[in-house]
Amino acid sequence: ARWYPLAGDRWRPFATLAVGTFEGREKGVQLFDGGTWRQSERRLGSQGGLGLDADLSGAVTVGAQVAYNWMQRFGEAVGGRRDYNGAEFRLAASWRFGG
Repeated sequence: ARWYPLAGDRWRPFATLAVGTFEGREKGVQLFDGGTWRQSERRLGSQGGLGLDADLSGAVTVGAQVAYNWMQRFGEAVGGRRDYNGAEFRLAASWRFGG
């Protein structure tokens, strides 16, 4: 969910909150026998953050968001780690169709 507490014409700060699953997948090839392997783990988690959207025109918006991910640890390491809690930074560009 995204909440815009201040209504602005061009600059719109927002807060986000999301709950869902985090999924980790990896696959590879064994070095000596050429056999393949794959692994997948899924855990419940949430994310909270703050951001800012800026309307460049009636159809184009750019934005930035800083968020923190909280999740249950994977049962097995995926990508060398079991814990992917931590900060995330996003940049985005959007094109709105219609009115």
